[in-house]
Amino acid sequence: MLKKRTSSNDKALNFISLFLILIFEAKITFIIMRIFLILFFLASFISCSNEGIEQSMIKADVTFLADDQLEGRQTGTQGEIKAAAYIADRFKKLGLTEKGTDGFYQEFSFVPKTDPHS
Repeated sequence: MLKKRTSSNDKALNFISLFLILIFEAKITFIIMRIFLILFFLASFISCSNEGIEQSMIKADVTFLADDQLEGRQTGTQGEIKAAAYIADRFKKLGLTEKGTDGFYQEFSFVPKTDPHS
């Protein structure tokens, strides 16, 4: 019987999948979710062909974005603004092309919830 060997790319994709599940459970805002998805998928694809993205860089990104100083990154908070600026800066450092309506940013509308338990 053949055993399936897991490569570092499989491990990276498993890590990304687990992280994305946690993101959705935490109910991060729509724009931040899209930015996270793009950031992690790009990081995984870049690491497949280029050794420039290191595990320590990904860990630093996740550590910052999960920090309490970002106050949950809820839409309209200072934490969300800091997280968006951090991600835009990381995109710029990675040499990505701006595709938003305002650089790496894209405006959207939302209706804030009045009952935090719904």
